[in-house]
Amino acid sequence: MRNPLAPIRSAVQLMQLTNDPEANKAATGIVERQVDQMVRLVDDLLDVSRISRGKIELRKQRIDLASIVKQAGGHTSIGHEHGA
Repeated sequence: MRNPLAPIRSAVQLMQLTNDPEANKAATGIVERQVDQMVRLVDDLLDVSRISRGKIELRKQRIDLASIVKQAGGHTSIGHEHGA
């Protein structure tokens, strides 16, 4: 959990030291990405906690991996078309 904190701290320090709008915009992007990563880490930890306490039941089932990959590829190309 400490891993995303270092870039956040550095980005905040950069924003405090400069009045350059482009540098601040870049630093804001870093903070946003790292916060998103921290949210995913916390969500994963909460899921592990729920699983270990028996609050979530995992079910094994067969999936069509090719379909999932194809669907994910479609989302990627849509994002690319919209500049994401």
